[in-house]
Amino acid sequence: MNETQYTNKFMKAWKAAEPTLWWHKVADPTTGGWMSRTRAVDVIACLDGRLIGMEWKLRKNDGRFSISAVRHIQVLTLLSIQNAGGYALVAIGRYKKHNDRLVYLIPVREWVKRCGILKEPNDTTSPPKSVNLHDTFGEFEFRPWDFKWFGYNIRKYLPTIYAAPTPERMKELHGDTEEK
Repeated sequence: MNETQYTNKFMKAWKAAEPTLWWHKVADPTTGGWMSRTRAVDVIACLDGRLIGMEWKLRKNDGRFSISAVRHIQVLTLLSIQNAGGYALVAIGRYKKHNDRLVYLIPVREWVKRCGILKEPNDTTSPPKSVNLHDTFGEFEFRPWDFKWFGYNIRKYLPTIYAAPTPERMKELHGDTEEK
């Protein structure tokens, strides 16, 4: 499975869970059969009037992830979407077997901050070349794909506040389900 197939599988599953979702996989711009320029993001979507921009990457192992895989122009575009009030996400899916459903949906500002892309003027440390996704972005890990929770976050929270479900967040979403 390649990145496009994985992205389509994720987005179709999300559409099935959220009938009001609109999404479009952005094609690579070409001129005469040759790629003419880079695409800014892979997917644009809208859920209940909220714009969502997603840059997708696919990995086939649990090793370190190269920060340079998300190009500078893609980060700038996602930041522009974020600054305009939309949701901008770096989406990194893992495909090791047929039904693997592990995705990191990382807000672009968290990506920039934790990857050391923008630093303080006096910071002279070198930014890392790669990150361990689970250690660096564990709270943005989605396994299995929980679209009810994700849609809830898009509707309720500001784009930079949400994180993966904790017992407290799940209680807020689903109510107190403990039997008394």
